[in-house]
Amino acid sequence: MEIKNIFLKNGLQVILKKEEFSKVSVVDILYKVGSKNDPESKKGLAHLFEHLMFCGNKNVKSYDEELQNVGGSNNAYTNFDVTNYYCILPTENIETALWLEADRMSNLSISQESLDIQKNVVTEELKESYYNSPYGDAFLHLLPLIFPQGHPYSNPIIGNKEDIQKITLEDIKTFQQRYYRPDNAILGISGNINFEEIEQMVKKYFEDIEICSLDNSCNCCCCPNFYTCGHAKINTKLKEVKKEKIIEKEIPSEAIYYAFQAPSRIDEEFYATTVLCEILNCGKSSILYKKLVEEKKIFNTISAEYVDNLFAGIFFIKGFVNENININEAENELNNTITNLTKDVTDREISKAKNNIKTDFEQDIIDIETSTDLLVNFTNFRDTFEIFESKIENVKRQEVTQLIAEIFRKENRSKLIYSKRI
Repeated sequence: MEIKNIFLKNGLQVILKKEEFSKVSVVDILYKVGSKNDPESKKGLAHLFEHLMFCGNKNVKSYDEELQNVGGSNNAYTNFDVTNYYCILPTENIETALWLEADRMSNLSISQESLDIQKNVVTEELKESYYNSPYGDAFLHLLPLIFPQGHPYSNPIIGNKEDIQKITLEDIKTFQQRYYRPDNAILGISGNINFEEIEQMVKKYFEDIEICSLDNSCNCCCCPNFYTCGHAKINTKLKEVKKEKIIEKEIPSEAIYYAFQAPSRIDEEFYATTVLCEILNCGKSSILYKKLVEEKKIFNTISAEYVDNLFAGIFFIKGFVNENININEAENELNNTITNLTKDVTDREISKAKNNIKTDFEQDIIDIETSTDLLVNFTNFRDTFEIFESKIENVKRQEVTQLIAEIFRKENRSKLIYSKRI
Protein backbone atom coordinates (compact mmCIF):
# COMPACT_ATOMS: atom_id res chain seq x y z
CA MET A 1 0.00 0.00 0.00
CA GLU A 2 1.56 3.26 -1.15
CA ILE A 3 0.34 6.49 0.50
CA LYS A 4 1.21 10.12 -0.16
CA ASN A 5 0.24 13.16 1.95
CA ILE A 6 -0.19 16.60 0.40
CA PHE A 7 -1.04 19.94 2.03
CA LEU A 8 -2.43 22.69 -0.17
CA LYS A 9 -1.69 26.35 0.54
CA ASN A 10 -5.29 26.90 1.73
CA GLY A 11 -4.91 24.21 4.41
CA LEU A 12 -6.62 21.26 2.73
CA GLN A 13 -4.97 17.98 3.65
CA VAL A 14 -4.96 15.40 0.83
CA ILE A 15 -4.13 11.72 1.19
CA LEU A 16 -3.51 9.61 -1.92
CA LYS A 17 -3.55 5.81 -1.66
CA LYS A 18 -2.53 3.60 -4.56
CA GLU A 19 -4.56 0.40 -5.02
CA GLU A 20 -2.79 -1.18 -7.98
CA PHE A 21 -5.36 -3.85 -8.78
CA SER A 22 -8.52 -1.83 -8.24
CA LYS A 23 -10.73 -1.08 -11.24
CA VAL A 24 -12.51 1.76 -9.46
CA SER A 25 -11.50 4.75 -7.36
CA VAL A 26 -12.91 6.36 -4.23
CA VAL A 27 -13.03 10.06 -3.46
CA ASP A 28 -13.76 10.70 0.22
CA ILE A 29 -13.91 14.10 1.87
CA LEU A 30 -14.17 14.43 5.62
CA TYR A 31 -15.19 17.70 7.24
CA LYS A 32 -14.18 18.10 10.88
CA VAL A 33 -17.66 19.03 11.99
CA GLY A 34 -20.39 16.94 13.58
CA SER A 35 -23.26 17.25 15.99
CA LYS A 36 -20.87 18.41 18.74
CA ASN A 37 -20.63 21.67 16.76
CA ASP A 38 -24.41 22.24 16.58
CA PRO A 39 -25.33 25.68 17.95
CA GLU A 40 -27.43 25.78 21.10
CA SER A 41 -31.16 25.53 20.30
CA LYS A 42 -30.28 24.42 16.73
CA LYS A 43 -29.52 20.76 17.43
CA GLY A 44 -29.43 18.63 14.31
CA LEU A 45 -27.93 21.35 12.10
CA ALA A 46 -24.81 19.33 11.14
CA HIS A 47 -26.92 16.35 10.04
CA LEU A 48 -29.38 18.59 8.20
CA PHE A 49 -26.48 20.26 6.40
CA GLU A 50 -25.35 16.84 5.16
CA HIS A 51 -28.72 16.49 3.40
CA LEU A 52 -28.43 19.97 1.93
CA MET A 53 -25.07 19.19 0.34
CA PHE A 54 -26.93 17.10 -2.26
CA CYS A 55 -29.43 19.82 -3.20
CA GLY A 56 -27.36 21.45 -5.91
CA ASN A 57 -25.35 24.64 -6.22
CA LYS A 58 -24.62 27.45 -8.66
CA ASN A 59 -23.05 25.20 -11.28
CA VAL A 60 -24.67 21.79 -10.65
CA LYS A 61 -28.40 21.27 -10.26
CA SER A 62 -28.11 17.62 -9.20
CA TYR A 63 -24.94 16.20 -7.63
CA ASP A 64 -26.31 12.65 -7.84
CA GLU A 65 -27.22 12.94 -11.52
CA GLU A 66 -23.81 14.31 -12.52
CA LEU A 67 -22.08 11.49 -10.67
CA GLN A 68 -24.36 8.79 -12.04
CA ASN A 69 -23.69 10.04 -15.59
CA VAL A 70 -20.07 8.93 -15.22
CA GLY A 71 -20.88 5.59 -13.57
CA GLY A 72 -20.51 6.73 -9.96
CA SER A 73 -22.45 6.26 -6.74
CA ASN A 74 -22.20 8.05 -3.41
CA ASN A 75 -23.23 8.27 0.20
CA ALA A 76 -22.56 10.29 3.34
CA TYR A 77 -22.85 10.16 7.12
CA THR A 78 -22.73 12.48 10.10
CA ASN A 79 -21.59 11.49 13.59
CA PHE A 80 -20.73 13.43 16.74
CA ASP A 81 -17.37 14.62 15.39
CA VAL A 82 -17.27 14.56 11.59
CA THR A 83 -19.34 14.59 8.42
CA ASN A 84 -18.09 12.39 5.62
CA TYR A 85 -18.99 12.34 1.92
CA TYR A 86 -17.71 9.60 -0.36
CA CYS A 87 -18.22 8.35 -3.89
CA ILE A 88 -16.99 5.39 -5.90
CA LEU A 89 -16.56 5.57 -9.67
CA PRO A 90 -14.41 4.37 -12.60
CA THR A 91 -10.87 5.65 -12.23
CA GLU A 92 -10.92 7.32 -15.65
CA ASN A 93 -13.74 9.58 -14.41
CA ILE A 94 -12.16 10.60 -11.13
CA GLU A 95 -11.80 14.21 -12.28
CA THR A 96 -15.60 14.56 -12.32
CA ALA A 97 -15.78 13.62 -8.64
CA LEU A 98 -13.06 16.12 -7.73
CA TRP A 99 -14.83 18.87 -9.66
CA LEU A 100 -18.14 18.09 -7.96
CA GLU A 101 -16.65 18.09 -4.46
CA ALA A 102 -14.69 21.29 -5.00
CA ASP A 103 -17.72 22.96 -6.54
CA ARG A 104 -20.01 22.30 -3.63
CA MET A 105 -17.30 23.25 -1.15
CA SER A 106 -17.05 26.68 -2.72
CA ASN A 107 -20.34 27.26 -4.56
CA LEU A 108 -23.05 25.58 -2.49
CA SER A 109 -26.31 27.44 -2.97
CA ILE A 110 -29.27 26.58 -0.73
CA SER A 111 -32.75 27.93 -1.40
CA GLN A 112 -35.52 28.30 1.14
CA GLU A 113 -37.46 25.65 -0.77
CA SER A 114 -34.59 23.15 -0.50
CA LEU A 115 -34.18 23.90 3.19
CA ASP A 116 -37.89 23.38 3.90
CA ILE A 117 -37.91 20.10 1.97
CA GLN A 118 -34.90 18.70 3.81
CA LYS A 119 -36.27 19.79 7.19
CA ASN A 120 -39.31 17.64 6.48
CA VAL A 121 -37.13 14.76 5.24
CA VAL A 122 -35.10 14.78 8.47
CA THR A 123 -38.25 15.07 10.59
CA GLU A 124 -39.69 12.00 8.86
CA GLU A 125 -36.39 10.18 9.40
CA LEU A 126 -36.62 11.04 13.09
CA LYS A 127 -40.13 9.60 13.28
CA GLU A 128 -39.37 6.46 11.31
CA SER A 129 -36.01 5.52 12.81
CA TYR A 130 -36.45 6.73 16.37
CA TYR A 131 -40.06 7.14 17.44
CA ASN A 132 -41.81 4.41 15.43
CA SER A 133 -39.37 1.65 16.36
CA PRO A 134 -39.79 -0.27 19.67
CA TYR A 135 -36.35 0.67 21.03
CA GLY A 136 -35.42 3.29 18.44
CA ASP A 137 -35.55 6.15 20.92
CA ALA A 138 -33.00 4.58 23.30
CA PHE A 139 -30.19 6.89 22.22
CA LEU A 140 -32.44 9.94 22.58
CA HIS A 141 -33.08 9.02 26.21
CA LEU A 142 -29.57 7.83 27.08
CA LEU A 143 -27.43 10.75 25.97
CA PRO A 144 -28.86 13.25 28.49
CA LEU A 145 -28.29 10.61 31.18
CA ILE A 146 -24.64 10.12 30.21
CA PHE A 147 -23.54 13.72 29.72
CA PRO A 148 -24.59 16.89 31.55
CA GLN A 149 -26.70 19.48 29.76
CA GLY A 150 -24.57 21.65 27.50
CA HIS A 151 -21.94 18.97 26.90
CA PRO A 152 -21.07 18.65 23.17
CA TYR A 153 -22.20 15.01 23.17
CA SER A 154 -25.37 15.38 25.22
CA ASN A 155 -27.70 15.63 22.22
CA PRO A 156 -28.52 13.07 19.50
CA ILE A 157 -26.89 13.54 16.10
CA ILE A 158 -30.24 13.85 14.35
CA GLY A 159 -31.38 16.62 16.71
CA ASN A 160 -35.00 17.16 17.57
CA LYS A 161 -38.05 18.31 15.64
CA GLU A 162 -38.38 21.68 17.36
CA ASP A 163 -34.77 22.72 16.80
CA ILE A 164 -34.72 21.46 13.20
CA GLN A 165 -37.73 23.57 12.31
CA LYS A 166 -36.07 26.70 13.76
CA ILE A 167 -33.00 26.49 11.52
CA THR A 168 -32.83 29.38 9.04
CA LEU A 169 -30.98 30.09 5.81
CA GLU A 170 -28.73 32.44 7.77
CA ASP A 171 -27.85 29.60 10.15
CA ILE A 172 -26.96 27.45 7.14
CA LYS A 173 -24.78 30.15 5.61
CA THR A 174 -22.87 30.76 8.84
CA PHE A 175 -22.40 27.04 9.46
CA GLN A 176 -21.11 26.57 5.92
CA GLN A 177 -18.61 29.41 6.17
CA ARG A 178 -17.32 28.31 9.53
CA TYR A 179 -16.90 24.58 8.90
CA TYR A 180 -17.15 23.71 5.19
CA ARG A 181 -13.80 25.07 4.21
CA PRO A 182 -10.54 23.59 2.91
CA ASP A 183 -8.58 24.07 6.14
CA ASN A 184 -11.22 22.06 8.01
CA ALA A 185 -11.30 19.07 5.64
CA ILE A 186 -9.35 15.95 4.72
CA LEU A 187 -9.60 14.67 1.16
CA GLY A 188 -8.81 10.99 0.58
CA ILE A 189 -8.40 9.46 -2.89
CA SER A 190 -7.79 5.76 -3.49
CA GLY A 191 -7.44 3.67 -6.62
CA ASN A 192 -5.00 2.61 -9.31
CA ILE A 193 -3.98 6.23 -9.67
CA ASN A 194 -0.95 8.18 -10.77
CA PHE A 195 0.00 10.39 -7.84
CA GLU A 196 1.41 13.23 -9.96
CA GLU A 197 -1.66 13.40 -12.20
CA ILE A 198 -4.11 13.31 -9.30
CA GLU A 199 -2.13 15.93 -7.38
CA GLN A 200 -2.40 18.29 -10.34
CA MET A 201 -6.17 17.66 -10.57
CA VAL A 202 -6.59 18.33 -6.84
CA LYS A 203 -4.66 21.59 -7.09
CA LYS A 204 -6.65 22.59 -10.18
CA TYR A 205 -9.99 22.31 -8.40
CA PHE A 206 -9.24 22.92 -4.70
CA GLU A 207 -6.18 25.11 -4.26
CA ASP A 208 -7.86 28.39 -5.22
CA ILE A 209 -10.79 27.91 -2.82
CA GLU A 210 -10.47 30.76 -0.36
CA ILE A 211 -10.82 30.57 3.40
CA CYS A 212 -13.59 32.77 4.75
CA SER A 213 -12.78 35.49 7.28
CA LEU A 214 -15.01 34.19 10.10
CA ASP A 215 -13.36 34.02 13.49
CA ASN A 216 -11.50 30.72 13.78
CA SER A 217 -10.61 30.85 17.45
CA CYS A 218 -10.99 27.86 19.73
CA ASN A 219 -14.76 27.99 19.29
CA CYS A 220 -14.19 26.38 15.89
CA CYS A 221 -12.64 22.98 15.38
CA CYS A 222 -10.49 24.55 12.65
CA CYS A 223 -8.24 25.85 15.43
CA PRO A 224 -4.82 24.23 14.84
CA ASN A 225 -4.51 23.51 18.57
CA PHE A 226 -8.06 22.17 18.97
CA TYR A 227 -6.90 18.77 20.22
CA THR A 228 -5.02 20.29 23.14
CA CYS A 229 -6.31 23.84 23.62
CA GLY A 230 -8.04 24.95 26.80
CA HIS A 231 -11.39 25.45 25.11
CA ALA A 232 -11.57 21.81 24.01
CA LYS A 233 -10.71 20.59 27.49
CA ILE A 234 -13.25 22.84 29.20
CA ASN A 235 -16.07 21.97 26.82
CA THR A 236 -15.50 18.23 27.06
CA LYS A 237 -14.79 17.92 30.77
CA LEU A 238 -16.80 14.97 31.99
CA LYS A 239 -18.87 14.88 35.11
CA GLU A 240 -20.01 11.70 36.79
CA VAL A 241 -23.72 11.09 36.37
CA LYS A 242 -25.98 9.01 38.55
CA LYS A 243 -29.13 8.92 36.49
CA GLU A 244 -31.56 6.31 35.33
CA LYS A 245 -34.81 6.26 33.44
CA ILE A 246 -37.64 3.74 33.11
CA ILE A 247 -39.84 3.76 30.02
CA GLU A 248 -43.10 1.87 29.95
CA LYS A 249 -44.37 1.05 26.48
CA GLU A 250 -45.60 -1.75 24.28
CA ILE A 251 -42.47 -3.69 23.36
CA PRO A 252 -41.60 -7.26 22.29
CA SER A 253 -39.47 -7.85 25.41
CA GLU A 254 -38.17 -5.86 28.34
CA ALA A 255 -34.69 -4.46 27.95
CA ILE A 256 -31.78 -3.08 29.94
CA TYR A 257 -29.42 -0.46 28.52
CA TYR A 258 -26.27 0.48 30.42
CA ALA A 259 -24.04 3.33 29.29
CA PHE A 260 -20.64 4.20 30.75
CA GLN A 261 -18.32 7.10 30.07
CA ALA A 262 -15.19 5.64 28.46
CA PRO A 263 -11.84 6.69 26.95
CA SER A 264 -11.98 8.88 23.86
CA ARG A 265 -10.54 8.08 20.43
CA ILE A 266 -7.45 10.16 21.13
CA ASP A 267 -6.80 8.66 24.58
CA GLU A 268 -4.05 6.06 24.80
CA GLU A 269 -6.57 3.73 26.48
CA PHE A 270 -8.59 3.62 23.25
CA TYR A 271 -6.77 0.49 22.08
CA ALA A 272 -7.37 -1.48 25.28
CA THR A 273 -11.01 -0.35 25.28
CA THR A 274 -11.36 -1.68 21.72
CA VAL A 275 -10.04 -5.04 22.89
CA LEU A 276 -12.39 -5.02 25.88
CA CYS A 277 -15.37 -4.36 23.63
CA GLU A 278 -14.42 -7.24 21.35
CA ILE A 279 -14.19 -9.55 24.37
CA LEU A 280 -17.74 -8.62 25.36
CA ASN A 281 -19.21 -8.49 21.87
CA CYS A 282 -17.68 -11.31 19.82
CA GLY A 283 -21.00 -13.01 19.16
CA LYS A 284 -22.00 -16.26 20.84
CA SER A 285 -18.50 -16.85 22.14
CA SER A 286 -18.45 -13.63 24.18
CA ILE A 287 -18.43 -13.73 27.97
CA LEU A 288 -21.76 -11.92 28.27
CA TYR A 289 -23.51 -14.17 25.76
CA LYS A 290 -22.16 -17.45 27.15
CA LYS A 291 -23.04 -16.60 30.76
CA LEU A 292 -26.32 -14.72 30.43
CA VAL A 293 -27.89 -16.19 27.28
CA GLU A 294 -26.61 -19.75 26.97
CA GLU A 295 -25.91 -20.75 30.58
CA LYS A 296 -28.41 -18.82 32.71
CA LYS A 297 -30.94 -18.06 29.96
CA ILE A 298 -31.66 -14.62 31.44
CA PHE A 299 -31.48 -12.72 28.16
CA ASN A 300 -32.44 -13.75 24.65
CA THR A 301 -29.66 -11.53 23.31
CA ILE A 302 -27.01 -9.26 24.81
CA SER A 303 -24.29 -7.12 23.24
CA ALA A 304 -21.71 -4.41 23.88
CA GLU A 305 -20.69 -1.39 21.82
CA TYR A 306 -17.91 1.16 22.12
CA VAL A 307 -18.58 4.57 20.56
CA ASP A 308 -15.11 6.09 20.23
CA ASN A 309 -15.91 9.79 20.02
CA LEU A 310 -13.03 12.21 19.56
CA PHE A 311 -13.13 13.64 23.10
CA ALA A 312 -15.38 11.38 25.20
CA GLY A 313 -16.18 7.75 24.49
CA ILE A 314 -19.30 5.80 25.47
CA PHE A 315 -19.43 2.09 26.31
CA PHE A 316 -22.86 0.48 25.94
CA ILE A 317 -24.19 -2.84 27.17
CA LYS A 318 -27.74 -3.76 26.16
CA GLY A 319 -29.73 -6.89 26.80
CA PHE A 320 -33.24 -8.07 25.93
CA VAL A 321 -34.80 -10.06 28.75
CA ASN A 322 -36.46 -13.45 28.30
CA GLU A 323 -40.23 -13.52 28.75
CA ASN A 324 -40.23 -15.56 31.98
CA ILE A 325 -37.52 -13.50 33.72
CA ASN A 326 -38.21 -10.60 36.07
CA ILE A 327 -36.41 -7.41 35.03
CA ASN A 328 -34.88 -7.00 38.51
CA GLU A 329 -33.51 -10.55 38.42
CA ALA A 330 -32.05 -9.87 34.98
CA GLU A 331 -30.35 -6.71 36.18
CA ASN A 332 -28.89 -8.47 39.23
CA GLU A 333 -27.43 -11.22 37.05
CA LEU A 334 -25.99 -8.65 34.63
CA ASN A 335 -24.41 -6.70 37.50
CA ASN A 336 -22.89 -9.87 38.97
CA THR A 337 -21.41 -10.79 35.60
CA ILE A 338 -19.91 -7.32 35.18
CA THR A 339 -18.52 -7.43 38.73
CA ASN A 340 -16.72 -10.71 37.99
CA LEU A 341 -15.40 -9.70 34.59
CA THR A 342 -11.83 -9.23 35.79
CA LYS A 343 -11.34 -12.93 36.55
CA ASP A 344 -13.17 -13.97 33.37
CA VAL A 345 -10.95 -11.87 31.12
CA THR A 346 -8.06 -14.27 30.67
CA ASP A 347 -5.01 -14.05 28.43
CA ARG A 348 -6.80 -16.47 26.12
CA GLU A 349 -9.81 -14.14 25.84
CA ILE A 350 -7.54 -11.21 25.08
CA SER A 351 -5.64 -13.16 22.44
CA LYS A 352 -8.90 -14.22 20.80
CA ALA A 353 -10.17 -10.62 20.79
CA LYS A 354 -6.94 -9.36 19.22
CA ASN A 355 -7.15 -11.97 16.48
CA ASN A 356 -10.78 -11.05 15.75
CA ILE A 357 -9.91 -7.35 15.54
CA LYS A 358 -6.94 -8.08 13.28
CA THR A 359 -9.03 -10.28 10.96
CA ASP A 360 -11.84 -7.71 10.71
CA PHE A 361 -9.38 -4.89 10.14
CA GLU A 362 -7.55 -6.75 7.38
CA GLN A 363 -10.88 -7.40 5.66
CA ASP A 364 -11.80 -3.71 5.99
CA ILE A 365 -8.62 -2.44 4.39
CA ILE A 366 -9.02 -4.83 1.45
CA ASP A 367 -12.29 -3.11 0.51
CA ILE A 368 -11.34 0.15 -1.20
CA GLU A 369 -14.42 2.06 -0.05
CA THR A 370 -14.07 1.04 3.61
CA SER A 371 -10.30 1.50 3.67
CA THR A 372 -10.54 5.05 2.27
CA ASP A 373 -13.11 5.94 4.90
CA LEU A 374 -10.81 4.52 7.58
CA LEU A 375 -7.85 6.39 6.10
CA VAL A 376 -9.39 9.86 6.39
CA ASN A 377 -10.78 9.10 9.85
CA PHE A 378 -7.47 7.73 11.12
CA THR A 379 -5.77 10.85 9.79
CA ASN A 380 -8.25 13.00 11.69
CA PHE A 381 -7.46 10.99 14.84
CA ARG A 382 -3.71 11.39 14.21
CA ASP A 383 -3.42 7.64 13.87
CA THR A 384 -2.25 5.26 11.12
CA PHE A 385 -3.12 1.71 10.11
CA GLU A 386 0.32 0.52 11.22
CA ILE A 387 0.11 2.22 14.63
CA PHE A 388 -3.41 0.88 15.20
CA GLU A 389 -2.42 -2.72 14.48
CA SER A 390 0.74 -2.46 16.56
CA LYS A 391 -0.96 -0.93 19.60
CA ILE A 392 -3.83 -3.42 19.49
CA GLU A 393 -1.29 -6.25 19.41
CA ASN A 394 0.56 -4.78 22.41
CA VAL A 395 -2.49 -4.46 24.70
CA LYS A 396 -1.84 -6.31 27.96
CA ARG A 397 -4.30 -8.08 30.24
CA GLN A 398 -3.50 -5.66 33.07
CA GLU A 399 -4.55 -2.71 30.91
CA VAL A 400 -7.90 -4.35 30.17
CA THR A 401 -8.61 -5.28 33.78
CA GLN A 402 -7.75 -1.75 34.91
CA LEU A 403 -10.24 -0.43 32.39
CA ILE A 404 -12.92 -2.79 33.66
CA ALA A 405 -12.46 -1.41 37.17
CA GLU A 406 -12.49 2.18 35.91
CA ILE A 407 -15.30 2.07 33.33
CA PHE A 408 -17.81 -0.26 34.97
CA ARG A 409 -18.08 1.57 38.27
CA LYS A 410 -21.68 1.97 39.43
CA GLU A 411 -21.21 5.73 39.80
CA ASN A 412 -20.07 5.89 36.17
CA ARG A 413 -23.18 4.11 34.92
CA SER A 414 -26.32 5.51 33.32
CA LYS A 415 -29.27 3.16 33.02
CA LEU A 416 -32.30 2.96 30.76
CA ILE A 417 -34.97 0.31 31.37
CA TYR A 418 -37.69 -0.61 28.89
CA SER A 419 -40.60 -2.09 30.84
CA LYS A 420 -43.71 -3.61 29.32
CA ARG A 421 -46.79 -1.50 29.78
CA ILE A 422 -49.34 -3.38 31.86
